[in-house]
Amino acid sequence: MPNSNKDDSKTRALSLKYAKNMEFFKVYNPKLFASLKLPPSEFNLVVNAKGFNILNLKTNSLIYPEIDGIYTMEEAHTSLSCPFSSSLWQLSTNHISLNPLENLLDTKRLPLTASFYNALLLKHLSPTFNLQEKLESLSTLPNIMLFGLLGGLFLEKMFKTYKLSNLLIYEDSLDLFRISLYFVSYFDIACSLQDRFLLVVSNLNLELSKKLLEVYFAKNRINNNFLSLTLKAYTSKNLESFMHLSSLVYAQNARGWGSFEDELVGLKNALFNLSACKLLMKNKAKLAMPICVIGSGPSLDLNLSFLKQNQERMILFSAGTALKVLKANGIKPDFQVEIERSDYLDSILKDDLGDTPLIMAQVVDRKVSTLAKDGFFFIRGGSSTAYLDPFANRKDSKYAILENAAPFVGNAAFELACMLSQSVIVTGLDCGYIEGKSKHAKGSFYGDEAKSLPEGTIKIKGNLDLEVYTDSLFALSLRKLESSILDHKANVINIGYGAFIEGSKSAYQETLSLKDIDKKDALSLISSSFLQSSIKVNLDKIRDDFNKFITKLASLDWEKETSDLLYDINALSLDFSSNKDTKVAGILLEGSLAFLAQGLNLGAFFASKTLTKEDKKSYKKLVLDCLSQMAKRLTSIKDT
Repeated sequence: MPNSNKDDSKTRALSLKYAKNMEFFKVYNPKLFASLKLPPSEFNLVVNAKGFNILNLKTNSLIYPEIDGIYTMEEAHTSLSCPFSSSLWQLSTNHISLNPLENLLDTKRLPLTASFYNALLLKHLSPTFNLQEKLESLSTLPNIMLFGLLGGLFLEKMFKTYKLSNLLIYEDSLDLFRISLYFVSYFDIACSLQDRFLLVVSNLNLELSKKLLEVYFAKNRINNNFLSLTLKAYTSKNLESFMHLSSLVYAQNARGWGSFEDELVGLKNALFNLSACKLLMKNKAKLAMPICVIGSGPSLDLNLSFLKQNQERMILFSAGTALKVLKANGIKPDFQVEIERSDYLDSILKDDLGDTPLIMAQVVDRKVSTLAKDGFFFIRGGSSTAYLDPFANRKDSKYAILENAAPFVGNAAFELACMLSQSVIVTGLDCGYIEGKSKHAKGSFYGDEAKSLPEGTIKIKGNLDLEVYTDSLFALSLRKLESSILDHKANVINIGYGAFIEGSKSAYQETLSLKDIDKKDALSLISSSFLQSSIKVNLDKIRDDFNKFITKLASLDWEKETSDLLYDINALSLDFSSNKDTKVAGILLEGSLAFLAQGLNLGAFFASKTLTKEDKKSYKKLVLDCLSQMAKRLTSIKDT
């Protein structure tokens, strides 16, 4: 109960709301409920004739000042409840421009996806768009991220004034969260938003937090990828850590969408490659000899001497463009790893590959697969063909699936190493920008590069003694490396100077002393992990599933409010791409569908008017026409 000088109707209303919230959390989160029953130790609510305030129990001081005999807490929260006029709120766009024309996609690279996305964006474009006017006219707020509540009155006012589309709350203080129970209608918010509401209270389990945040953003991928309103009510170490983590996952949400065009290329390549190939099988036995995974990050320059001295004591996996640097420095990798679908990859490899065996994802261009003297294949998870019938049941399938083989080739090489060896050494997988160094190693395929940090990077923990910064794509890569360590229980030593990889051990190269082991036997064991295979593909099933999706998409209520429609589109896409029976078709279309939905979202935001039923029908027709053309492209592929 709050401290009170008199038992008036306001106090009774607060007590009733508190009781309702406690009943809700008793069911919704019993562990949190039990904690909330404990007496406050840091903060407590004050209610008296002067209004509301928060008392710091340790200093016996009030958080909000008193002016002319009135506490200013309610005034402060009233101001905060107007997010587009209060300077304490930060508006983010996740690198989407507020100039609509700067968001157009390249129709040469993505002919179908970009053409229809651009049409959706431009359909009702206002020539005189005014951002402030638009924001102030919104009745539905974009994604809201609150880091601290300090009572939460403003949130209750916002909930009563606006419709909320997504809400993320982190409150570091259990006492401050307990105070918010007197003001915020948590039961009503949870019922309204359901899985679009994430609440984390006084808990900083980083691994759990990452998973919660990833699910939160994925559940409403499109709405969470444009406008976001952020408020930091106060500062604490845990709050700053969670806010930093949220920013990274928010940025990651914009990455890895893919497209139908890219997936179709991968499907065609896989049909050719899997018809007759040596394919990676599940193997419980691991090598005793360490595998060193070598990326082309700037750390490689600093570790070249170690690689030269120890190349006969390790199996060397070269990832992508590291090959050129290694060969130029007299280091011969044992295997070259590639994952890209690009039709020009063979031209990059042909001068440096020589007789180095090639380990490739099933989606690489067929010219690459015929380039190698010895070629081996693995199934790259996340791509549509990783869920064909022979691979769909992960538990029972005899084939090994690399679930963390993206976004970079280094991720694939690293997961391969974790699967095959008891111990893994890492260099050049920097997952970030090292201050004062270029993005890649000297002499790489990328040539001379600037050493300045790109805009929007975030400082993260470095592996050794250099300053490291990351962006959304590098952060995603880092997350995948950490997942590989967890999934395969690998013993990993990182001698690079880039990002610290959770689950690995940091070491300076000078401290490592490697034993002499018969490398010939180790190489033979790796080669024997790949067995001759021939995979047949039922394209008719994929086509049928694709058309079923189009039918279901057409049946959605397209006259809904835009944010609700986008949620439904994303939910349908998630359902198809997560169901093993429809996963191939679901992944084929999910990336382009996400872009189309984003085009619809931006088109509605930048529109010159409130959308009518006819306007929404025109959006629906564009989306369905695009998917119908994609279905025709899929039909044109010949069966194997």
